[in-house]
Amino acid sequence: MRYLFFILFILTGISSQAGHLVGGEISYIQVNGDTYVIQLRMYRDCYASGNSVQQFDPVAYVSVYNAAGNQLISVFELPRPNDSTRLPLVVEVPCLPDPPDLCILEMIYSDTVVIDVPPNGVHLVNQRCCRTPNAVNLINPSQFGSTYTAFIPGSNLTTSNSSPSFNEVPPIALCTGLYLELDYSATDPDGDSLSYSFCTPLHGGGSGGNNGTPLPDTPSAPPFDTVAWANGFGPNYQISSAPPFEINHSTGIITGRPSQLGTYVFGVCVTEYRNNLKLGVTRRDFQVTTTLCEVEAAAAIDSAIEECIGLELQFFNISTLGKSFIWDFGDPTTTLDTSTQSNPVYNYPDTGLYKIRLIAIGAVGCSDTTFMEYRVLPRIEPDFEVPDPQCFDRQKYDLIHSGYARPTTNIIWQIDSINYIMESEQIGLLDFAFPTTGLHEVMLIYEDFGCVKKYAQFVDVLENPQFTIDPPFAESCSPFLNEYEATATFAGAPHYLWYLDDTLISDSSFVNINSKKEGYHRFKVVMMTDSLCIDTVTNYYPKHFLVKESPHAKIYVENPFASMFIPEFTVVDSSAKAQNISFYLDSVFHTNRNEFELILEDTGDYHIMLVAEHENGCIDTAFDTLRVSPEYLFYTPNSFTPDGDGTNDIWYPNIFLWEKYNLVIYDRWGHEVYTATHPLSGWNGKMENLGDDCPIGVYSYTIEVTEPIGRYWKTNGIIALLR
Repeated sequence: MRYLFFILFILTGISSQAGHLVGGEISYIQVNGDTYVIQLRMYRDCYASGNSVQQFDPVAYVSVYNAAGNQLISVFELPRPNDSTRLPLVVEVPCLPDPPDLCILEMIYSDTVVIDVPPNGVHLVNQRCCRTPNAVNLINPSQFGSTYTAFIPGSNLTTSNSSPSFNEVPPIALCTGLYLELDYSATDPDGDSLSYSFCTPLHGGGSGGNNGTPLPDTPSAPPFDTVAWANGFGPNYQISSAPPFEINHSTGIITGRPSQLGTYVFGVCVTEYRNNLKLGVTRRDFQVTTTLCEVEAAAAIDSAIEECIGLELQFFNISTLGKSFIWDFGDPTTTLDTSTQSNPVYNYPDTGLYKIRLIAIGAVGCSDTTFMEYRVLPRIEPDFEVPDPQCFDRQKYDLIHSGYARPTTNIIWQIDSINYIMESEQIGLLDFAFPTTGLHEVMLIYEDFGCVKKYAQFVDVLENPQFTIDPPFAESCSPFLNEYEATATFAGAPHYLWYLDDTLISDSSFVNINSKKEGYHRFKVVMMTDSLCIDTVTNYYPKHFLVKESPHAKIYVENPFASMFIPEFTVVDSSAKAQNISFYLDSVFHTNRNEFELILEDTGDYHIMLVAEHENGCIDTAFDTLRVSPEYLFYTPNSFTPDGDGTNDIWYPNIFLWEKYNLVIYDRWGHEVYTATHPLSGWNGKMENLGDDCPIGVYSYTIEVTEPIGRYWKTNGIIALLR
């Protein structure tokens, strides 16, 4: 792919001279010892407005800063040569009908200087304002200037070094819609390793630095501010493009397709390494403009064809323009090695180096041609079947490669980054055991013909299922009451069997224990899984809980019922295995004696509690109830005088204990004259206590009483009513 230095390029008039700088970079060559040639390249478009030529500055200032603390060491003035160099316009696109009138000037400021480089090295710094206000990928682009910098390492890293320098002048403009290949490669005089990357351009000079001086005579020290990216842009996406621009970190070749018109600030860095030590970074800061190109055909072949894939190749046409295409696959054994398909497939007769040609033909017969060389090599393609997961404690994995390999193919298994090199006749690693559980990366590598093919998969080593039961050891007085539960880890759908003293008692994840059997008891728990690591795990828990011997509290009372006339009881402790006892009467401690007499002066129920204590601290409690029963006693007067004198005017019985009460009084003819349901409701001698006075005479009564304990009494009698 040709480098597009020719593109229609639209420049807007900028009033200040610095607005037309389009980029630059700084480099150095160590002549010997402390003598260096410093070279500053600056680029400017030839015309600003009215075809007037803008001049480069008469001198370029380069500050030298100690890298240890950024103290200024010196400032050099690099003189301007008598004239700038006009870069030639290279036109390699035959289908570009109107080549533009482009002019790019390059000015190389250079001088030989003496720098006593301290052990930590020095920074070379040049700064200049200003950037174009039209840059679409920056916020307020006219507020930013440019900083060009390079690093000279000191004796801490090396005693001799020259910086890399870029090989090609970058194009100032790019065609939108065309797949481009830009050469940003560099050459290092010392043969050091170079790594390329996109990077953010640095700010310096102008309103943001050195007190607003566009051309500072003492460029400022690091660290440097960077330009501010507009929304959507960043160091790895500096130009609107689809596919996005990518940089080959090894070659510096940038590929991509600009997708939108505009002016863009663009930064590329080259990092220099020697023996894996970083020596410095050379930075190119450049401005490009994307524009529409009246191109009828632009041929491009996707060069990203995998190596060592055999004789049959699939080619991909990434031409951006062209009405038709002609492929020539460079096969010298036939004239039939052509195709007009857009993305053809060709089967080569043998391995070897072939030169492929693609012609893109435009609408008016104009054509563009591109070439690509490709070495056809035998197919090597690693492959293996990923074994099923196994349990960690009995894993034996068979890793067998089954890809395309040749007798000369070097076969390497890489397991968790550790290489296992196989002999060519071996087929794999048999009975391989991983040291840990989890996912392990297994990579199969084939090496042959300079090709390295890798195929990686993950092999899973399963944790063995485990479980515990909770709670841990416990002890309790009889009866022992507790709930135990099994908790599993790394177990798929676990199922349990619980054995208590060799007897199956549960097939659930938990079990409730209610045991009166004294002594130690053991568990055996079996867990079975049906997924993940399928296994049967048996755990034994000897002497897992203890049922301690308990006393048996017992109260003996020969007769718990006594009459209110003889309220005497004999209470005896009949407990077994009790070392200490305590009797309580209605919850109040009474005595520690094993036998005692009780005389209870009032009727009712009395509650006896016996607490028996074993020598091991276990206790048992017994209860009994003593009852002093009232005898049914009541007094009924046999006469009364309801004459209103305040003495003996009301008749009623005296009842000792009652729950239900019913009184009926009859006259001599058997008629009811008074009834009551409460013993304190007396008769006043009137009919139902409300009517006329009852006549003097003898009346009969019936009284029914039910005691609180349910006993029933009934009595009859007579009353003499006197006045």
